[in-house]
Amino acid sequence: LDDKYKDYYEAIRRAEDNYVECEAKGCGCYNNVISRDLRPFRDGIDENLINSAKS
Repeated sequence: LDDKYKDYYEAIRRAEDNYVECEAKGCGCYNNVISRDLRPFRDGIDENLINSAKS
């Protein structure tokens, strides 16, 4: 591994080691993340938005 990214690799490894999958079904654990991710599209998706995503 490239030494300049060593800290990042270590942080990723720790995060993966400590990850606990959510067992709850039908909960709103990720509602805020989904809402934030979809916010740019609240007014709809037009051709300009699609073209900007392609570049």
